Amino acid sequence: MTARLAAKGIVKRFGGVTALDDVSLALDQGTVLGLIGPNGSGKTTLLNVLSGTMRPTSGGVFLDGQRIDRLPGYRVVRAGVAKTHQIPKPFPGLTVRENVLVAATFGGRAPMREGADLPEQVERILRLVELEPRAHAFASALTVQEKKRLEFGRALATGARFLLLDETFAGLSPDEVRNSVEVFQRVQAEVGFGAVVVEHVMRAVLSLAQRVLVLEEGRAIAEGTPQEVVRDPGVIEAYLGSEATNVAP
Repeated sequence: MTARLAAKGIVKRFGGVTALDDVSLALDQGTVLGLIGPNGSGKTTLLNVLSGTMRPTSGGVFLDGQRIDRLPGYRVVRAGVAKTHQIPKPFPGLTVRENVLVAATFGGRAPMREGADLPEQVERILRLVELEPRAHAFASALTVQEKKRLEFGRALATGARFLLLDETFAGLSPDEVRNSVEVFQRVQAEVGFGAVVVEHVMRAVLSLAQRVLVLEEGRAIAEGTPQEVVRDPGVIEAYLGSEATNVAP
């Protein structure tokens, strides 16, 4: 049975500020949802609610019909939902291989470890994210692109069925973006995880996602295929502007 991650009527308030206002989404395993919107629209807050690092004021998050927003973050990861960070946060004094091993050992779901021991699983992850040549390098010595790959690899190592990727292409050159998109597509096709992708690099998110959800000031203002979203007048006015004709897939 295909797993499903869903958020229903999510509201998140910080004092008198409403960061999310009745936001809902549903995502099946194996599919990619793009999450776009202006800075401050609530995208990262929504990822934090989905990942269990932040509790909603009201509404709920469900995995396979079971409510998970009341669980601590580590249990959400073990249930199968893992989040990356805008700014990668590896253990700088550990090697690339050791960072992935830590994620697989302490964050992983049991299915990640079935049929192979942990070292074999770690080697597989390093191959998938193309970090095998850097396996013995300390995380502190990596380039920005390599650190983002390591962040992606650590999330994969947990065995998550759903990945929440927060600006994984930000800060990369156009060539690095193209390469990273290709790696993501190949890995996603092989592993079969579902993903919510928050990104300002429009060509990347629109080429990866089957559907796109647009937030503005904490509210969902549009949802549809990439082609539908980039032609939505409300989305063009709120976010895309004149870029819309240049990013349409």
